[in-house]
Amino acid sequence: MAGGVDYEVRSRFHPEPLTAEEQKGMKDIDPTVAGIFGHKLLTIALEGNEMVMKLGASTGCRWGDTALAIYTASGDNATCATGLYFHAVLGTLPVKYIVKHWLNNPSVGVKPGDAFYSNDPFYAGVHAADMGIFSPIFYEDKLVCFVGSIVHSGECGACEPGGMPTTSKSIYDEGIQFPPTKIAENYTLREDLLNAMNHMVRDPRVFTLDVKARMAALRTVEKRLHAAIEKVGTQQFISMLRYMIDIAAEGAKKKISQWNDGIFKHTETMDAVGPISRAMKISLTLEKKGDTLYFDYDGTSPQVMDLACNAIPIGIMAIQMTYWMAHLFSDLPHNTGLLVPLRYRIPVGSMINAHRESPKAGSPFTMNLNRQILWQTIQKVIYSSMKEMVLAQPAHTFNTVVYGGINQYGAPFADAGAEMNSDGFGARFDKDGVNAAGASFAPMSSEPGEVESLEASLPFLYVFRGLHRDSCGHGKYRGGVGMDYAIAVYDVPGIGLGSWGFNSRATINQGLFGAYGSPVMPFVRIKNTNLKKLLQSPESNLPSASWMAYKDKSIQGDYEADKYPSPPRPVKEFDIVAGGSAGGGGYGDPLERDPQLVMKDLEDGVISHRVATEIYRVSYNPETLMVDQDKTTALRQKEREERKKRGVPFEDFEQKWREMKPPDQIMEYYGNWPETKYESFTYFGEWHGLGKKDR
Repeated sequence: MAGGVDYEVRSRFHPEPLTAEEQKGMKDIDPTVAGIFGHKLLTIALEGNEMVMKLGASTGCRWGDTALAIYTASGDNATCATGLYFHAVLGTLPVKYIVKHWLNNPSVGVKPGDAFYSNDPFYAGVHAADMGIFSPIFYEDKLVCFVGSIVHSGECGACEPGGMPTTSKSIYDEGIQFPPTKIAENYTLREDLLNAMNHMVRDPRVFTLDVKARMAALRTVEKRLHAAIEKVGTQQFISMLRYMIDIAAEGAKKKISQWNDGIFKHTETMDAVGPISRAMKISLTLEKKGDTLYFDYDGTSPQVMDLACNAIPIGIMAIQMTYWMAHLFSDLPHNTGLLVPLRYRIPVGSMINAHRESPKAGSPFTMNLNRQILWQTIQKVIYSSMKEMVLAQPAHTFNTVVYGGINQYGAPFADAGAEMNSDGFGARFDKDGVNAAGASFAPMSSEPGEVESLEASLPFLYVFRGLHRDSCGHGKYRGGVGMDYAIAVYDVPGIGLGSWGFNSRATINQGLFGAYGSPVMPFVRIKNTNLKKLLQSPESNLPSASWMAYKDKSIQGDYEADKYPSPPRPVKEFDIVAGGSAGGGGYGDPLERDPQLVMKDLEDGVISHRVATEIYRVSYNPETLMVDQDKTTALRQKEREERKKRGVPFEDFEQKWREMKPPDQIMEYYGNWPETKYESFTYFGEWHGLGKKDR
């Protein structure tokens, strides 16, 4: 029966059982032909995804926060073109909802030319700003598959502009949230529904353009699929979609089986609970057994019912795809088959399995914390068998600006900045990480946008943008640095401007094998500036990096050390915000770094002289950057001896560590110390020792 919240659909994240229709053509599939066909489907999806990015208008749409997938008739993702890897699997639940509730419902139905809009986080897994449109594909009156396009459209009518409020108290503060709802019939958009949606958001122009971009892409993909089906036949097409899922599952299981069995634990803490600087943690116990990975999250902090830090299990599982698909499973089809060997035990009432009505706008913070935990844990699992794939963590992502108001053209606007798409990536055993490489959750398509394009579309003037000095984790091989920026409000009297993200109080980035993690990231507001006067003077010397701005304060004004996140507040023309994205973790002991590489980093402006001397212990001429090798060797040997003096036996360290506890104020939402234990869990996938009834 339609109506109400469907908890059963939400539990069906893993692939559906093989249908009789899919089974029919399996025996006739030639692996080589299937490989060629799979590549054909991927190119079709890629074309559609490129169309979305070229036609859409929101920041996320233009700069790569997108995905386009082809789903089986049961709703499982069979192939996906994505910048945003976690959307490669998140689209399955809205499609399964459509199949369950609307396919045979006479008042709704699923027919050729239909399209369904969905952005309810309960089914889509993240927050209301992530919006999908899904269409059935029929061939000769037979439903053969679905296609869907998901975009972070940003503005969704929440209590703050930009679609990602940090001050929301429940989901009812977080904007429009539609379960799968028919938005088009017979290849025609329902203008009444689109008009109603436009009345609910601050930026109807961008909202409409993003909807129409997805519709255009889905119709193009439909045409391409009809041509493909015509060549292979309906039966073979249906079976090959499922075959691709099974191939991905078998490939993932084979890789996992080659790793050492064992139990691995890791915990990380984030520093933001909604807009408040407080500590919350995720605890993971990972058991690798045979060809299966068991993820147990007992010990994680509890949910907070009135602050935006909560997530739901499907988001926690999906964010892991940003590691699996980009790295260890990069050579396998990107579809829901990769979930088959992954099993989950997630405590009910925790921050990662929160009540439906608790605020979810900040769920990407929590999801990304979980991604970093997975990343660090898996390095322990694979080091002995896949050293060449060991990689330090990338930046934690998501630090950016959020804004809204009336732009320089007199039109309403609201969105989040593309600055989050500029993470430094982690180092590996033989090379440094990549500087400002993109968003680590969408490394193949994301970019921070061209300054000229951004200034043309937004009431902004970029004072500077470049590599963020000292933002990396230092090591024998350093992590990539993030991006540094300062943005002034320009050509309007004022707007609302804030920040989104976390990591201003405590970093969640860690290095490997003696290397440093990346540092915390500042967010600075400068009000009542003299920027207009400086721009008018030919003799002014504007800073080109944040360290120059903070040190010399050549831009006069009232400086405020704010943080990520910071809710939007009114700012006026020529007020400035300055911040940056973080860098990746390092690999190996910094004392083993080639001194010439340190000099190159100084020359490129990615590290400071302080880092070169105090962390890398290099002796050199600061004017010529000529290294004194003998003095460097002596300095490094002296530091190694000092380390020995500072060291204590592990038993003594552990005893002292167990006696320590952070201040009560920052532990307000942490849960029990040292960890919260739960009695009730939600299971995804078969869990060893438990039957279906027990789960």
